[in-house]
Amino acid sequence: MLQVEGRKLLLEDVWGARDAGADHWTERYHAYENLYYQLLNSELKTPPLEDLSKVQDVVDLVKLVKSSFIKSDTIGAALDAIEQKGFSWLNDPDERALEHCLEFATRLWLFTRPCLRNRDDRLKNAIKECFRPRSCQRQNSSVGETSYRLSEDFSARNLERRGGFRIDWTSELVEHLTCPDKKTILVFRHARTLQDYQRREVEKSIYPENLLLEVDRTIGLLFPLHKKGAEKKLRMLSKKQKADVEANLLDDEIEDFQRHQLSSYPIYQQRLLLIQQRYDNTKPSRPKQWWYDRRRRLEWAGLWIAVMVFILTLVTVATTIMQVYAAFHLR
Repeated sequence: MLQVEGRKLLLEDVWGARDAGADHWTERYHAYENLYYQLLNSELKTPPLEDLSKVQDVVDLVKLVKSSFIKSDTIGAALDAIEQKGFSWLNDPDERALEHCLEFATRLWLFTRPCLRNRDDRLKNAIKECFRPRSCQRQNSSVGETSYRLSEDFSARNLERRGGFRIDWTSELVEHLTCPDKKTILVFRHARTLQDYQRREVEKSIYPENLLLEVDRTIGLLFPLHKKGAEKKLRMLSKKQKADVEANLLDDEIEDFQRHQLSSYPIYQQRLLLIQQRYDNTKPSRPKQWWYDRRRRLEWAGLWIAVMVFILTLVTVATTIMQVYAAFHLR
C-alpha cells in the first residue's frame, strides 16, 4: 500500500489531481493505486525494468512521456528521449525495454496502451489508432441508428437485476462497454479523471474528438443520478468496486429523450446496440430475475398468480390435514 506522500505525488503528477490530500480522495484513490500496482507488477516481470519500484521514478518517467506528447514527438523520438534520460533503474535499455517504458507510462496516465508499430508515427496518433472503428466506433448496421432508441429501463441496475448481466470494471479505456462474454459488460472505472481531462487541452487533444465526453455520458446512462437516493447508492458502489465514478452527471442540455436516443452516442452506439439487443433477448432464469423483470407484464402477472395459487393450495391442504388430525387424535 502506498504511503500518503507517495499517493499524493502520483495523483497530482500523473493524473493532475487537485487537492490530492483532501478527504474525498481517501475513498477515490484505491482505483488508481490498484492500477499503479497492476501495471507495475506486470512490468517488473521484464528484466530491464525490474528495478522500477519507486514512486518518484515512475513520476519522472510519466513526466518525460508527457513532454513528448506535448511536443508532438514521434514514437521513435519518445523512445530516444527515454534512453537519453539515463534512468538509473533502466538496465540494458534495448528497444523492447524502451517500448515497455513508454507503454507503462502511457497506460498509467492515459489508460490506453499505445500502438507502437511505426516509429515514425506521432504519439498522439498511436493513441487515436486504438480507437479506430474496429475498436469502438460504429460500423455498418442494419438498424437505423438515427431513430433507434434504447429502452427506457436501460441502466446498469436493470441490466443486472432483470437481464442477469454482470458489470465488471476496467482501467483500459478501449475496453469500455465491451462484452467479453454474453453476460458481462466492462465499464471504465476512472470516469472522474476523464472529466478533468476534458477541461485540460493537453489530454483532450490526445484522444479522438468527443471520446471523453461520450464515455462520461454513457456512464451517466448506466448510472443515472436523477432518481432519489441514486447518488448515495453510486457512492457505495464506487467504494465497494474501487471505481471512481461517483460524481458522474449527464450534461444539462441532454434531456431524457436524447439520453435514450442511440444517435446521441455516435462513438459507442454499436456497443450500446449490442447490449440492448442482448438485454431484449434475455429471459429470467433465477427467482430474483423473475421478480424484477416485468418487461413482459402478462407473463410476469401470470407467473406470480400461479405462485400465489400454489402457495394458497399448500396452505389449504396443510390446514385440512391439521383439522383431520385434530379431529381423530385430540378428542
